[in-house]
Amino acid sequence: MKKTATKAKTIKYEPYEGIRNFYLLHNFRKDLDLLCYREKGKDIFCLEIAKKAHLPRSGVLICQSVKAHLKGKRVLDLGTGETGIVAIYSLKNGARSVVGSDINKKAIKTARLNGKINKVDDKIQWVVSDLFNNIYGKFDLIICNPPQLLGIDRGKLDSWELIKKIIHKSPDYLNDRGKLIILAFDFLGINESFGPKTSLFEVFRENNFYPSILSRKRKLIRKEERTYRVLSTIRKLYPRYRFRKDKKGNLYHEVIIVKGVLKNKG
Repeated sequence: MKKTATKAKTIKYEPYEGIRNFYLLHNFRKDLDLLCYREKGKDIFCLEIAKKAHLPRSGVLICQSVKAHLKGKRVLDLGTGETGIVAIYSLKNGARSVVGSDINKKAIKTARLNGKINKVDDKIQWVVSDLFNNIYGKFDLIICNPPQLLGIDRGKLDSWELIKKIIHKSPDYLNDRGKLIILAFDFLGINESFGPKTSLFEVFRENNFYPSILSRKRKLIRKEERTYRVLSTIRKLYPRYRFRKDKKGNLYHEVIIVKGVLKNKG
């Protein structure tokens, strides 16, 4: 990775309050930035982020939330995205082995490139897969950051259905006492229901998991973001949910990291 004459600007990267150790090298090159993770003054890994690409926000939150669960584990990062951030973070923080999968071939291509940049391309298995279709073997930990507004423009509950499908299929790919860690927006109904569907906690229990909330963060609803544009639809689909306001009057909801521990099959 060669720098150009462009002078990079170092910016602390804190997409959610309390995020630590991430920073952005803005204009590392004319066509890209670098997102880096640092501990004790040393860069652990850096990811290339193309100028037109989205910076990983939820992925950073997941990384911070799962750190204590990685050591010595066989990990599946289901839906790794174009940066491969959770897969790379997992390997760099003690996972025994990692599979990073995504339905998008281009995402896997760029994630693999970040693996090569960080010299872990031979230690992470990158797989093009529609959920579990091309996944084999058992894991100690499955981590997933699914799309949260899937189908919302059509007035559908597709995101809830997708998460339900992931929870339902995960026990087939987990060892006894294995864990599924998944990110979900609170209005989908985490430990209580806000619409016609049951809560995700109930779905976890129905599929032999002990569910709990691992972490939660406020997410402001910005006018330039999709959530703002579909507020009325969300309110119709989840009529018992109420968006909240901070001290400045800004609307927000919460991003929840849910952990499910699989019960012993014996």
